[in-house]
Amino acid sequence: RTFELEDAMPSPVPAQAVVGYAGGAAPVVVAEEVGVTADFNGLSVSYPYPEPISVSATGEVLLAFDTLELEVEQENRAVPRWDDTAFLVAMTENDSGEPILPGDARFYRDGALMGEGYVPLIPAGAEAEMAFGALDHLQLTWIDRSLAEGDRGLFVTSNTQAREIAFGVENTGSDAETVRVLYSVPFAEQEDLELELRLSPRPTEEDIDDQRGVHAWDLEVGAGEEQMIEMVVEFEFPEGQIL
Repeated sequence: RTFELEDAMPSPVPAQAVVGYAGGAAPVVVAEEVGVTADFNGLSVSYPYPEPISVSATGEVLLAFDTLELEVEQENRAVPRWDDTAFLVAMTENDSGEPILPGDARFYRDGALMGEGYVPLIPAGAEAEMAFGALDHLQLTWIDRSLAEGDRGLFVTSNTQAREIAFGVENTGSDAETVRVLYSVPFAEQEDLELELRLSPRPTEEDIDDQRGVHAWDLEVGAGEEQMIEMVVEFEFPEGQIL
C-alpha cells in the first residue's frame, strides 16, 4: 500500500493492495486499479477481486485496490530531547467505512518517496497519525545548562537539587513555520518530594491526552530565527533520603 500526502485536500491517499505470489524472484507485475469492495464476515474481512488474474509460476502480481481519500490535519512536530529535526505529521480519522489493513507501506509527499515503514491496523472510525519525513530546515536543540556547574549536571546541596534545561527549534528555511514542540517535564508523585518547575514561555497545552507531564508549545518561528524554551526544576526532600 502507499500513503501520499498532497497540498490539496483531502490529502493522504492510502491505496490498499494484496500480493499474489507463486515463488521465484521475477519482477513484480502491477495490475490495473479496479474498484474492490470489502466483504465483512464477523471479525474477518476479505476483498473479492472482480477480475481473473494470471500469475506465472515464477511471478508475483500486485493487485491494485481502490483509492481511499481521507481529510487530514498536518503539523510540524518537534521532540528536541530525542530528534535533530522536526517531522511532518499527518493526523486523520478513518471515515472510509472499512478498516485499513496492517502491513508494509510506502510514504510519499507531493510525489516524492519519503520512506518505507509498517502501518498497524486502522479500524473504521479510528484516528491515526503518520509521519511524512524529516523537515531538515527545522533544526532542534537540547542543552543541559547545569553541566556548566559540575560533572553531574545538577546544583546540589544536602537535601536539594536543581537542574536547568533549554530546548527549542531553529528555522533555517526562507519561510516562517508553525512548530509544535513536545517535551516531557518532571513531576513528583511522593508527598515528601517537593518539586518546583519553571517554564519560560509557558506551554500552550499541558498533560496532552491525559499523559501527565507531557506538554506542548505551538511556536511561530520566522525564517532564520531560533526560539528556545527554558526549564528550571528544583527538588527538595527530607534529610537522610536520596533522590
